Amino acid sequence: MPPRPVAMAALNDPRGAAVHRSNANAQKAYRLLRRDYRELLRALRRWWHDDRIAIGFAIDPCRAARLRLPAMNMTLRRMEPSDIPLFTDTSIEGLSGDDLLVRVNARHLIESGIQTCYVGVTADGPVFMEYLITPDENERLGPVFDGLFPPLQPGEALLEFAFTLEAHRGLLVMPTAYRRLLEVARERGVRSVISFVPVERTSFIGFYLLMGFAPYAIRDERRRFFRRQITFEPLPERELRLALDGLSKGGVFADPRKGAARLRHVNG
Repeated sequence: MPPRPVAMAALNDPRGAAVHRSNANAQKAYRLLRRDYRELLRALRRWWHDDRIAIGFAIDPCRAARLRLPAMNMTLRRMEPSDIPLFTDTSIEGLSGDDLLVRVNARHLIESGIQTCYVGVTADGPVFMEYLITPDENERLGPVFDGLFPPLQPGEALLEFAFTLEAHRGLLVMPTAYRRLLEVARERGVRSVISFVPVERTSFIGFYLLMGFAPYAIRDERRRFFRRQITFEPLPERELRLALDGLSKGGVFADPRKGAARLRHVNG
């Protein structure tokens, strides 16, 4: 249906166009406010009472070199200043709320002072970023991640914040980038690369197992009455792998609370 004559006249008139843009901006601001308000309520509920479990995975980068997995043409290098807008720009049209949050967190990490951010570059340019954090960053690791990771030991490195640009997902970017990151770790003399994956992120758990990582610990994060407690429990690989198999076969990952309870009692 064509626009009504009055509406068309208003849009052709600069004053009318300004009013139209103002209304559109007001509606956009209202939608953002509603979304932020819901996010605030969810955050308050989490701080009041919440249980979260993450699985710790580890791999010897020398062992990873023997894996035969599909890959694409990609080079890996340290992040450069020109890369930053690609991973932090929140003005891109069509971004979901989750993608916006990832980009905000990316900026926070880049500005945190941790220096070991790597970028995967293909023929299309930079498409992937992730941190390979080593023990010399321990002083920043605690404050930046608020205790989510234990201090790194000599010979250890932490993989954290894998971010593939939205247009390049599902194109072998992740497995290729991880292979390159493990090569860098091996060249730097790292003997164990670790990472933690929330129990509800089943696709990531499957990815880590496919890449040859072995589960070795759980991180138990509990919030009660705005107080937070984090504990790390080392677990035998065989027992934890059996628990993971049981969780995936039983579909318990669909309910993170049940998954968390089951993992807490692996040693039981």
